[in-house]
Amino acid sequence: MGDPILGAKLWSILASCGTVAMLVVVAMRSEALGPRSGSVLLAAGAVGLLHFDPLFCNTAGKTWNHEMPAALALAALLVLGRAGERDSLAASAPAGLCAGLAVGFRLTFAPMLLPMCAAAAFHSQQRRRPITHAAWFGIVATIAMAPSLYYFATAREAFLFGNSATS
Repeated sequence: MGDPILGAKLWSILASCGTVAMLVVVAMRSEALGPRSGSVLLAAGAVGLLHFDPLFCNTAGKTWNHEMPAALALAALLVLGRAGERDSLAASAPAGLCAGLAVGFRLTFAPMLLPMCAAAAFHSQQRRRPITHAAWFGIVATIAMAPSLYYFATAREAFLFGNSATS
């Protein structure tokens, strides 16, 4: 009848391609190497590093839950950087959404929330409302993690996969 996990594999491949695409776009927009040819080399280098990375090659396209949170975490970082450049509360919210969803997909991404929240507040010296940026980022990230927080509260042992300190 077909592959029962084809949808999960396709989703994983799309997330991996999204990660590569974000890296290429960032490299192409980079002005660090000056002329356009330098940006093309930087983009090709980023893709080459992923292409020859054994961990990326062995996990991309599998049905693991690593690709989507990695893509979301990278997106959160990029959007957060843009929010800092523009002092934009409207960009801090999508960064919080991406970060919260990354943690919702994979709990091991939770440690990134505190430094990202601090970055939301203190990324730019020209911020007029640093605490508002951090609060907005944190509130939206918490809302995005609502399903995970619900299962953490109602079924803690199953949610933590038996890895709690009391086991």
